[in-house]
Amino acid sequence: MLSTTQITSIRSAGKMTVPTLVHEAFHAQAASTPHAPCLVDAATGTTWSYREAQLRVLTLASELRSSGTTTDRVVAIYMDPSPRYVVTMLAALSAGGAYVPLELAYPTPMVEKVLFDARPSAVCTTLEHVGKLPAAAGEIAIVCEDDGAHHQDGERGGFDQAELDRLLAAYRRNWSEDESAGPEAVAGPDDLCFVVYSSGTTGQPKGIANPHRAPAVSYDWRFRTLSDYAPGDVVACNVFFVWECLRPLMRGGAVLPVPADVIYDGERLTVMVERFGVTEILFTPSLLENMLVSVDAKDVNSRFGKVKTIYLNGEVVSLALRKKVIDCLPSVRLLNLYSISECHEVAALDLTAPDVDLSASDKFCPVGYPSNEFCYILDEECQPLPFGEAGELYFGGDMLARGYLNLPELTATRFVPDPFPTPTEEHKTRPALMYRTGDRARFLPNGQLEILGRCDFMVKIRGYSVVLGAIETALVDHVRLSSAVVVADGEEGSEDKQLIAYVVRDHSDKPDDTRLADFQIDGRNGACPEIRRAIDGHIAHYMVPSVYIEVESLPVAAVGAKLDRKALQAQTKDRRAKLRSLQLNYETHTVSAGASGPAGPPPASLGPVRKLAKYLRVPRDTLSAARLVSLVNKCFGSSLSAARLFRDNMSVQQCALEVVKQWSEVPDEEDHSALSSNGSSDRGSWTVVESAEKDAQIVARVREDAVLPQDIVVRPCAPEAITTAGSARSILLTGATGYLGAFLLAELLRSNPVATVTCLVRSSDPDAVRKNCDRYGLNDVDHSRVVLEAGDLSLERLGMTQSNWNRVASSIDHIVHCGAMVSLTAPYDGKIRDVNVRGTLEVIRLAAECGEGTSLVYVSSNGIFPSTADEVFMENEGISCLPDRLDSNNGYGLSKWAAEQLVTEAGRRGLPTLSIRFGNIGWDTESAKGNALDFQGLILNGCATLGKAIDLPGFNFECTPVDFASKSLVQLASHAPTLKQGHVLNCTQDGFTPFRDIYNFFSASTGSKLDSVDFNLWSNSLEDEALNSKDETIGALFSFISGLDNCMAYLQNVPELDCSTFDKVLGEAGSTMKRKGLVSSSYFENYFKSILPQNQRKSDAAQIDPSGTEAAAGPLAGKGTRLLTVTAYIFHELNLLTTLRPFAVAVVLGASSGIGRAITVALAKAGCNVGMGARRVEQLEKTKQLCLEECRGTTAKAVISKTDVTSLDDVKSLVAKTEQSLGDIDILVNVAGVMYFTLMATANFDQWERTVDVNCKGTMFGIGSVLPQMLARGKGHIVNITSDAGRKAFPGLGVYSGSKFFVEAMSQCLRSETANSGIRVTCIQPGNVETPLLGLSDDAEALKLYGEPTGAKVLEPDDIGRAVIYAATQPEWCAVNEILVEPREEPA
Repeated sequence: MLSTTQITSIRSAGKMTVPTLVHEAFHAQAASTPHAPCLVDAATGTTWSYREAQLRVLTLASELRSSGTTTDRVVAIYMDPSPRYVVTMLAALSAGGAYVPLELAYPTPMVEKVLFDARPSAVCTTLEHVGKLPAAAGEIAIVCEDDGAHHQDGERGGFDQAELDRLLAAYRRNWSEDESAGPEAVAGPDDLCFVVYSSGTTGQPKGIANPHRAPAVSYDWRFRTLSDYAPGDVVACNVFFVWECLRPLMRGGAVLPVPADVIYDGERLTVMVERFGVTEILFTPSLLENMLVSVDAKDVNSRFGKVKTIYLNGEVVSLALRKKVIDCLPSVRLLNLYSISECHEVAALDLTAPDVDLSASDKFCPVGYPSNEFCYILDEECQPLPFGEAGELYFGGDMLARGYLNLPELTATRFVPDPFPTPTEEHKTRPALMYRTGDRARFLPNGQLEILGRCDFMVKIRGYSVVLGAIETALVDHVRLSSAVVVADGEEGSEDKQLIAYVVRDHSDKPDDTRLADFQIDGRNGACPEIRRAIDGHIAHYMVPSVYIEVESLPVAAVGAKLDRKALQAQTKDRRAKLRSLQLNYETHTVSAGASGPAGPPPASLGPVRKLAKYLRVPRDTLSAARLVSLVNKCFGSSLSAARLFRDNMSVQQCALEVVKQWSEVPDEEDHSALSSNGSSDRGSWTVVESAEKDAQIVARVREDAVLPQDIVVRPCAPEAITTAGSARSILLTGATGYLGAFLLAELLRSNPVATVTCLVRSSDPDAVRKNCDRYGLNDVDHSRVVLEAGDLSLERLGMTQSNWNRVASSIDHIVHCGAMVSLTAPYDGKIRDVNVRGTLEVIRLAAECGEGTSLVYVSSNGIFPSTADEVFMENEGISCLPDRLDSNNGYGLSKWAAEQLVTEAGRRGLPTLSIRFGNIGWDTESAKGNALDFQGLILNGCATLGKAIDLPGFNFECTPVDFASKSLVQLASHAPTLKQGHVLNCTQDGFTPFRDIYNFFSASTGSKLDSVDFNLWSNSLEDEALNSKDETIGALFSFISGLDNCMAYLQNVPELDCSTFDKVLGEAGSTMKRKGLVSSSYFENYFKSILPQNQRKSDAAQIDPSGTEAAAGPLAGKGTRLLTVTAYIFHELNLLTTLRPFAVAVVLGASSGIGRAITVALAKAGCNVGMGARRVEQLEKTKQLCLEECRGTTAKAVISKTDVTSLDDVKSLVAKTEQSLGDIDILVNVAGVMYFTLMATANFDQWERTVDVNCKGTMFGIGSVLPQMLARGKGHIVNITSDAGRKAFPGLGVYSGSKFFVEAMSQCLRSETANSGIRVTCIQPGNVETPLLGLSDDAEALKLYGEPTGAKVLEPDDIGRAVIYAATQPEWCAVNEILVEPREEPA
């Protein structure tokens, strides 16, 4: 370490020049590269150039200046990370003031405290969040940045350069009204730049006040030593957003704010990185680890193709994580950054540099070289310590904060005088200070800094800085406790580090004590919902402890009479160990796995699941929540948000209800074809209208909603001014993520080579439309001409801000409205009314505000007609009587009728319109790709699966091929006279197809004959199949059939529509297509040949349950069935997460077939990464493929290696390969074995020797190859598959029995030797299993005497797989030593 004299000498060398301040650098960059990309909106894909961003910044800065923002006055920002957020930060600085972020995660009391402490001149927010501000904010100027008053035209032909020049001139004269005033900076280096709040020990948040000098110097250092930017660079800012988002804008880069619900979703995050060409991104180590384990490595590598730099910050970086990143992303620069809010960047290290020295630790990476010479390791006397000796880290220099806002005493204790004065002119007026970081650290011999832990009681939990004293204060203030101590439990740098609260009850009975007194701590896992709820609104969500341990008193040290934290943790070590083994992230632990293990089928009754689901909580940390959400979304096609689950503290039941809700309410951008209606009178409903009066009220509301408001005024236009689908330059399409919508998008682009299609979508996935097109084989869509516009049909202005609404209205000249909500059970009043009726009204309003000649094409439905086979419904005729004829339960039909009436009235007022009522939309004529959840397709699949046809008189098939529907609509929409006429047309199949004819088509195309049975017998067979099948389409069909009150009547009554006008108008439009003859025998035969042989490709909307417990039924399922299905799955996944460590590594010897294959698949389903070994590589490949097929929804990885277990070298090679590719081995399963029925008298030495080599030596070689590493790590599980013949010798299996006795004896010895080492040893003892082993025997006499089958039902390999999972998922203190599994009818 340098001496005091040496440090002072270096300091005297010269004065450091303050670099350009942040806002000044931005404005200079805007002048240099005005048209370069500056800010990217991830939700819409739009980009603001530097000059557009600058205009927005200065416009808002002028407004903030008028509201009182000036030097050292702050502007509070309360909104989601977005381009607006960045603009607001720069606007506050450009106004001469500072900014203070208000975290959306703050509970209301904390927001109130921050507002009171910071006293901002204004609060900038959005319409979404303004209502969440506390009442205290009402005294402050509120700026809603998306309320329409802050709309700028941007670059769309309306940029106001003169306004920019005016504002820029005012900014340069410090907003003086005197236009002749000279240049004056709005702020100086020591003026306040921003304030960030962290938890304080008393529960009062403390504001860290940073001057302009600090970020300017910090960013300049990073530019010079770490990474610089230029136009073309795109920096994704997610965690530590306010610290990262301004720096790239000082040098010409573009900033992509990452939405909060994307940050913890690895799949969506990596897709976003690829879509926007991100070149740099920052992670906490836990967040990066989560992404690497939740997304396939190949996908990460591919999607990060343009990423040049990854920063790591917030936690220590393990060497293991560094290796994972380098293996996955070998060309990416990995920078470890150590930052502190009070002093910015302290140190950094390039972890991928060729000469990087990581030898100081075998576990963690150092934080690197200090950013300046004001970095000290000092002892308690503030004297420098030698290299290698640990002390407290102090940091000084020009990156320091000014102190804590309004807390002078605390500032004086943390910002202390620098003992090494700097004799420069600047520091004569500005005292030289250094910050006491509270971190224990040391300098390594190479000059790098290593952080060893905390000196005080601030900890890091998944990147969040948490002051433990603040939590303790909140506990005592709101719970009847005499004292409380909070500690961070878990290994530094591990993602499962958690907060544990030790609490002592206050037994005094004071009548005025309003604190929570009635609470119960679950002794099994430390959960206490009552305490959590009591403090959840008073501290940030990440500060709420996961575990509570009640003690009689807190231990006090003999010397000093202070709390003895070490003694506290020591006396509860055993209890904490038990709790940790249960992965304490839940309010209530799941029930213990039964003998079948968590990977087995669900119990006969789901009652316990239903009961526990109300209380069982999702993980309390965002990373675990993200893993669970990823699994659920992949399994069920839902769109749960990890951020919402974490923020709202959702229970399992709430999660399941949300999934069911998303299924029930098909997303509003879905087109109507998924569940096209045959009518209304016979469909079931969850809402029962109990009286004629209520029926009349519903019909009255429908009629009121069908009246177009008078304020919608349409400008009449001449026929030649009408913009058609063929002549449009900018088309708006709703429903593009649905089935028909995908084909409409493709056809619109195909028929109009110059148009851009803007798709209104709710999904935040930037590739939602592309994925939907790919799903249906539409690979030729020109997505470069597709623009996504975030919106929601159920909301005012379609969910758009006023500025976005204005922008869309000014650019769109043709609209195709295909989006709708489809539900055969939803009542009219509710979501279906909002989406289908009010959404259509908003679309009409938008069309009216677009330019002259804008036309509207509306996709209606035959669902507006009642179910009857005795009437034909005509086109272009009044249908005002229909609501009275429709069942009041028919929310879908009523909503589509009302929407069609609105469009028709808009046409009468002069809006060019076209409405087409489609029936069922069938599959594509050529590719046979169709909507997997269309009920007619489900019935065809069900008949083929059952081998039984429905014999039901009057049961007819009706559909229009999707290719014809989309092409005919676009051709009609391209014909101006049709639009001018305002036609309302019908398009259904020309003559229905009796289902008995379809069965003949099936036989002709497949050569198979279906047995014809009556409907009741067929539905009974379907129920049996649904209970045993893993085919989710069968489950969906059964749920649909059982969900209708009178399914037979529903199938028999299909409304008939006259389509003659449609045919006539289509011909007048110049089309050569004909509706007649489309649906013929060849149409069905092509379907049967293309689709059914492939087992009905699984629905993208409802994927297979990875647990294998129950098929996911999709949108057609009955509510109760679906809720239990989803609940059971989430419950199952939580059970695995609480017991088997996610992404544990297992090795299976003998994985090529039989029991070994079943065990491998079971482990993969449970989330393990598996190394597979066997002699037959081709069979190992099949096992690997089976894992991929059976484990949808998981990210389990696998490696295979040709392995002869009788060769020690082969076994060691498999172990080495697994460790290198997957990590340390947690589980070894020795399953490889041979079994020969042979009499001892035959003396078959070859078979005897082979038995000993494989069964004995193979097991020994497996154990010996993993045991040393397991012992060194203090944990591991060895599972030996023995036999019931290892417990009792069987005649004909003498040597085999002896080999299994040997393994049992060896296992017993190993168990005893390793009892205190963290190793578990389990023997699974199967009885008779259906495997190929019996086929090895050639001793006919032995087989005849002892090997003949008894006729009993024998075990299946999956039974043994579940037994392995059961043993592996027990708590750490629980060892399952033996499991005997035999056929019920063949006990040993």
